[in-house]
Amino acid sequence: MKTVWTLVVSGGEPVTLKFKGNPPMVHQGRMSVLKVIATEDEVPSIVEKFAGARVKVVDHRETPEQKVERRNHLAMLNDPDNIEWNTPLCHSCAWFDRNLEGMCALGRSGGESWEDEAIQAVYKDKFEKDAEACPLSTKFD
Repeated sequence: MKTVWTLVVSGGEPVTLKFKGNPPMVHQGRMSVLKVIATEDEVPSIVEKFAGARVKVVDHRETPEQKVERRNHLAMLNDPDNIEWNTPLCHSCAWFDRNLEGMCALGRSGGESWEDEAIQAVYKDKFEKDAEACPLSTKFD
């Protein structure tokens, strides 16, 4: 599968490379940050063409955590009225965190939660009231 790769090229000779489906990659001999769309198998042959240069390849494939986060964001953007909330209070709760799989910073929806130190640091005012009002408090606490 093709994905975006970042090549950090330093030193070596100036060179302009053309790789199918990409704009020309121009390295002037000092330091260049270049983007290329390629498969994992194609990257080594591209790097090889920067003879005498040091090349650091930055992999931009998403982690499983980033995949969950992206899906949560897209679900909210594409169809905010069709999100399956755990309770009717979730959408206005201070503990709502769309970056977590269960979208609850307290982990009450069965997913991950924030670190204990972070929870204790903000546990006052609206956060405290929302935690106490949560219908899931006895289910997962």
